[in-house]
Amino acid sequence: MRNAVHHPSGPPNGLLASRMTFALASIVCLLAWSNASGQVPGGPNVTSATDSITKQIEDGKHQLESNSGLDDDSKARLQGLFEKADEAVQDANAKRKQSEGYQQQIQTVSDDLKAIETALADLKQPPSVSETASIEQITQQLAQSTSELTAAEKRAADLAAEPVRRERRLSEIPAELTDNEAKLQQTREQLGQPAPGNETPLETRARNTLLNARAAQLQQTLDSLRNEQATYLATASLLPRQKTLADAEVKALRGKIDLLRRELSERQLRQARDETDQLRRAAAEAPDFLQSLTTSNIQLSELHQSMIQDAEEAQRTLSEVKSRFDDLTSELETASKRVDAVGLTEALGLLFRERQQVYNQLRVEFQPRPDLQEQVQQYQIKAFRLEDEARKIDEILASNDQVDLDRSLSDIDWGNVSNEEARLLLLKSRRELIEQTLRTQNLLVQTMISSDTQRRELLQSIDEYDSFVNRHLFWTRSAPPFSIGELVYVPDAIAYLTSASSWQRLFGHVLRSLQTFPIRCVLLAAALLALLMFRGRLRRVTIREGQQAHRFDATFHSTIVALVATVLAAAVWPVLFWSAAYVLEARPSADSLIRGLGNGLELVVPFIVAIEWLKEMCRNDGLAESHFGWGEDVRKLLRRHLRWYLPIGACCYVLMPTFRACADTAVATLGSRVFCVTLFLATALFHHRLFRQASPIYTQLVRSNPDSMIYRSRKWLWWILAASPLLPAMMALSGYLDTTFRLSRSMQSSLLLAVVIVLVFGLISRWLTLRRRDVARRKAHEARQRRIAELEHGPEETLASETGIVIEEEEPTDLPTLDHHTRQTAFILVGIAALICLAFIWSDVLPAFEYFAGKTLWPVGTGESIEYVTLLDILSSLALVFVLGIAIRNLPSTLEYLVLSRTSMDNGARYAITTLLRYALVVVGALVVLNLLSVPYQQLGWLLAAISVGLGFGLQEIVANFVSGIILLLERPVRVGDIVTVGDTTGIVSRIQMRATTVTNWDRKELIIPNKDLITGTILNWSLTNMINRLTIEVGVAYGSDPDQVRDILRRTVMANPEVLDDPAPLISFETFGDSSLNFAVRLYLQKLDNRIEVTHQINTAIAKAFEKAGIEIPFPQRDLHFKLEEFPAIEKDRALE
Repeated sequence: MRNAVHHPSGPPNGLLASRMTFALASIVCLLAWSNASGQVPGGPNVTSATDSITKQIEDGKHQLESNSGLDDDSKARLQGLFEKADEAVQDANAKRKQSEGYQQQIQTVSDDLKAIETALADLKQPPSVSETASIEQITQQLAQSTSELTAAEKRAADLAAEPVRRERRLSEIPAELTDNEAKLQQTREQLGQPAPGNETPLETRARNTLLNARAAQLQQTLDSLRNEQATYLATASLLPRQKTLADAEVKALRGKIDLLRRELSERQLRQARDETDQLRRAAAEAPDFLQSLTTSNIQLSELHQSMIQDAEEAQRTLSEVKSRFDDLTSELETASKRVDAVGLTEALGLLFRERQQVYNQLRVEFQPRPDLQEQVQQYQIKAFRLEDEARKIDEILASNDQVDLDRSLSDIDWGNVSNEEARLLLLKSRRELIEQTLRTQNLLVQTMISSDTQRRELLQSIDEYDSFVNRHLFWTRSAPPFSIGELVYVPDAIAYLTSASSWQRLFGHVLRSLQTFPIRCVLLAAALLALLMFRGRLRRVTIREGQQAHRFDATFHSTIVALVATVLAAAVWPVLFWSAAYVLEARPSADSLIRGLGNGLELVVPFIVAIEWLKEMCRNDGLAESHFGWGEDVRKLLRRHLRWYLPIGACCYVLMPTFRACADTAVATLGSRVFCVTLFLATALFHHRLFRQASPIYTQLVRSNPDSMIYRSRKWLWWILAASPLLPAMMALSGYLDTTFRLSRSMQSSLLLAVVIVLVFGLISRWLTLRRRDVARRKAHEARQRRIAELEHGPEETLASETGIVIEEEEPTDLPTLDHHTRQTAFILVGIAALICLAFIWSDVLPAFEYFAGKTLWPVGTGESIEYVTLLDILSSLALVFVLGIAIRNLPSTLEYLVLSRTSMDNGARYAITTLLRYALVVVGALVVLNLLSVPYQQLGWLLAAISVGLGFGLQEIVANFVSGIILLLERPVRVGDIVTVGDTTGIVSRIQMRATTVTNWDRKELIIPNKDLITGTILNWSLTNMINRLTIEVGVAYGSDPDQVRDILRRTVMANPEVLDDPAPLISFETFGDSSLNFAVRLYLQKLDNRIEVTHQINTAIAKAFEKAGIEIPFPQRDLHFKLEEFPAIEKDRALE
């Protein structure tokens, strides 16, 4: 969480006094200087100066237009200088007028104060409405007053924010003065410089004109800033009185508006009643055939009266809601200022809690109307009908315009008018009634909508006040600490629970609720009776599905059926308690015992649901034993301790709210404290018995996961779970009853969440177990089919297996490892979901932990503002890094196990996806951590520059290999298992990593090739798109052999091998005459590379046997040696002796 920089709402008292002194001194000096000089800054001399500059600008523009010796670019540039000078002069004149306005405010301070006092005195006169004012005049006055109120409220809001604005401006003006004085000095220095030699006279004139204009602008800005500063200080006493006057005007206008609305409503109601009386008299005198029309007119008039009353009531409600909203807004502002001023004391804490209770009652009283939309629609339908009727009446009256209709019903002599004239007069009267009714109805609908909107704003303000109180008062006492003297109220507490009159009122309240809501109560009773009747059958279903779960062909469907049966069987007691709570709370009651007991019965329902679910799960052949694999020791442990924890915890949860509602503060404190302490002590004992170090729960965890982190942390877990409930118990004894009550509510919801998490994780584990079984069966079936194929066709050795190369991705899937990683990931995901739910459950407590958000560590500038890194940011970042590390480790394996293994993608594609997922998690996590630590991305230029320098030197090759690795994974020009030739090395790709790729050659030597070389260099991939490859075998035969016969033998031998493709066909050619042989080349094609060595062996063997059978000799190298004996005398002598 980030903390923005806040400005104080006003200066301290000492600073304000010093500023007032400085203000008076400034005013005196200013007046003395004005008298001495005969004029004030910004007077006639400034006006004449700006007029002179304006004249210079006009002359310069005229001279520029008449100068034909300049080119267009120069003219445009000089024209721009004159335009800038003109803008500067206009700004100087505006600053001068602003400065004069400030001076006028200073001179009229005393007159303004007198005028304010006079206006305040006039506003004390109560508003009144003239008795002779008509309804139209009052309506016009009401509209005018409403418009004035809107302007007055805006003026009051502006004056309320004015001190903060002035404080900010007073801190900014000195810097602005210094800056503008420096600019003015530089401008004057430039004016004093001689003209450059390369500048024409016209250019010099334009430049000097612009400088003079800027000098005048800066001088007027300085004068305006000084006068603004003096005005703020001189009117320091005027501003509070202006705010007082604005508030008084708002209050007076609201009173006047209320008076006008009441008067308007009374007169409209009086007029409507008079009209109704006239209609009744007319009905008595009108002819019989007009009785239906007169009756409908009377009904419409009565409807009009009813709407007037409803509109008055709605307006009264709207005024009350507005008043409450204003009071709450003021209270929230005042409370915040009090806490900032004097800190949080126990007295303030008690005051805030009392106000919180009052505002929570307002929450119930001023809830938005759920039927508002329906009522508005009904009014709209009525309006449409009345408008249609009015249109028809207008048509009838327009067609009979010769009849005189400008008469009142009271002035008509019904015996002397014709029937048609009487009907038209009644229709005219009805038309007027319709118009009045529509006007009143529109006002009513608008008031209802405004009231609903104001109610929602009020509820939002109540939420803000609750958040404020919960944030600041969580660690504040709500009662005195426990003492022995408190025990004297034990008889009163017992009497409060056992009073016969209270229980009589309770039973009477129950009977009235049953009579008021009979259908709902019957439905609840029927649901409860059905659960009781089918409870035994549901348990038998659970046992049957549990026995089914032990079969080798069990499915996940049986687990779902057992879960539903378990939940329904455990719903009897929760439904009973919730039904009792509904009967008690269906009708509002002023009796504290009824309200408290209803709240307690509603509060205990989640606790009973959690305990009953655990009890039903731990039955023999139940969900825990047959489907989740819980041991007998664990189930016995839970059943034994749940028996005593359920009644104790339920009684405490019911009786704590019952005593909190007691009107007697001493009895409420005693009862709440006793049962609160009992609840937390019982919870601590329950946790101790379940999670002690020798608990069979840990044995169960180790059996399912030997590396369980929970098992390794069992000592700390026991300490935390057993000791944490003792802290709320001690807090209750110390007087923090409200805090402990909120903790108890959150604790029982957390217990229910824990049981739900256990159920969810058990279901996930069961599904994963069944999934692993199915995958293992499928793998075993595939292995058996391969074995059968090998037995039928002989073993088929691959090139990699022949050479002994291990290909990393071609290893069989490690199901236990994938299952372990998947379970870990599921555990993490369930844990994250649990944390989110816990945050929601403890949402009313979490504001108290904003203490960590208030511990700022260091500031960070973001360009527009300053933000602070807090202790909460650091803790959140560490938690995120922890979760991210686990996700990087386990999430890719989970994706492989649950999703990728079901697709037709090969291992290389799956490896690429999981690797990219890891790096995506790293990038996203880094961005989120940087955001939590308020690191501005726009200010990381130094880091990017350092990275650029590093890339330019030592990191260039590393980053190039990293990026190349990502390209290899995306484009996949090389895959694991491909046969490639890189340079002079040919081998199999056995591993692809982010920096380098490993190629194992036929000598089982691993060649590490940087990924960059694979992307930028030349590589031969034998198996990228087509595994068909050509094998060349060279054969030599002895001289004298028939070439055609040799070629035919070679063709028949090669085609006899089943691995040689017919298309493309083998190619056999007589290549060369060798030293000792006739050389033939056999070029044949194979389907794949895996059996290349074996095929070479088979073909060479077949050729040798075929040549031997045909009598064709495969020669060996021969050499003929010739000796000259005369060169060797010894040899010649020996030959002669022979």
